Amino acid sequence: YVSLSRTTKSIHSKRDTLYVFPTLDKLKTKVTVDRKSKPGTTRLLSSKPILTNDIKLLINNEEHVYRLSNTKDTITTFYTPTEDTTYLQVIIDSDTTSLSQVISLSKLKYNVKLKLQSISDTLTLSSLTPIRNILSDQITLYKDTIPYTPLYTNFINTTLYMTSNVPLDSLTHLVIAPNGVTDVFNQTNKGDTIKIKRAAVTNSNLTIKINLTDTLQHLIYLKSNNKVQDFIIINSDTTLVYNNIKPMEYQVLVIKDTNRNGLWDTGDLFTRKRPEIRQLSEQFEIRNNWDKQLIINVL
Repeated sequence: YVSLSRTTKSIHSKRDTLYVFPTLDKLKTKVTVDRKSKPGTTRLLSSKPILTNDIKLLINNEEHVYRLSNTKDTITTFYTPTEDTTYLQVIIDSDTTSLSQVISLSKLKYNVKLKLQSISDTLTLSSLTPIRNILSDQITLYKDTIPYTPLYTNFINTTLYMTSNVPLDSLTHLVIAPNGVTDVFNQTNKGDTIKIKRAAVTNSNLTIKINLTDTLQHLIYLKSNNKVQDFIIINSDTTLVYNNIKPMEYQVLVIKDTNRNGLWDTGDLFTRKRPEIRQLSEQFEIRNNWDKQLIINVL
């Protein structure tokens, strides 16, 4: 069995990922709860790759959405328990495994901690637990002492995305007021000031106009050297502007996120399940003092 993250021998990329699963029919599939899972996130580990699309996950007797990893051995879902014990059932073909996950809700005492990543003009804040609510007026960017409000705020599960309307450099810092971010357990953050470390500003600018043919959710990645430089979620025609972008070669990856889970779901050759549609642009170069415009018509 073979699962591909993208087409092999691609002209767009020098590195492809190939997952090969040997025949393990004689071994019984054993599913266990990952005890290292953070509150609000449930990870189930399989003793061998799950080579079927006939999988159901029930949480407290209700069917729940999940994601199966590329290696086919980890099921991940986000769920907020209301009681200390959560009852799980994993049905693979006709085999049912009953499990439980115990979290002492009354003993959950922590502050939401946010980890910052800065890519291009996008700020990504990651939390260990899923986010429930954000007070956007409690998150402020400062350029020297001048405050700015982020242009775009969105969050999916444990990640908050914001786009800045000013260039991010060493003079920029992010201030998050106390209780500005609340997770699914009603725990909040402490006040924090995060300095933004950026490379020297260039004079290169990039404009990307993305035209969609439907209103489905799309994941947009700006990539360079196989690394994600920017990420945004859209469901309508959008124009992205990158001022003072670093000179290098880039590509734009568009994924049609049909199930709206914020991830690319791979295909399954064994069950003939098609992967979510990916569209990757040709590489294009940005040089110093260049202004470049790119139009992408999503198929």
